Amino acid sequence: MKDRVIQMLYLLALQPIAETTADNNSYGFRLNRSTTDAISHIHSIFSTEGNQSRQIAEWVLDTDIQGCFVLLIMIG
Repeated sequence: MKDRVIQMLYLLALQPIAETTADNNSYGFRLNRSTTDAISHIHSIFSTEGNQSRQIAEWVLDTDIQGCFVLLIMIG
């Protein structure tokens, strides 16, 4: 129980700082942001219709999270 209280205190102290300094294009583990929001944003960037702001993707990151966990299990 004590650990959860300390974890919550850290969250309350650090979350406002993290939210103000985080990149606007970051969606992972962010308050009021979801996978659906991230997919919608990606769709708006790559969609040609209705792209009024002329956003252009400078780069795309493709990751393999399952491969990462396999590596962590082998190391640990």
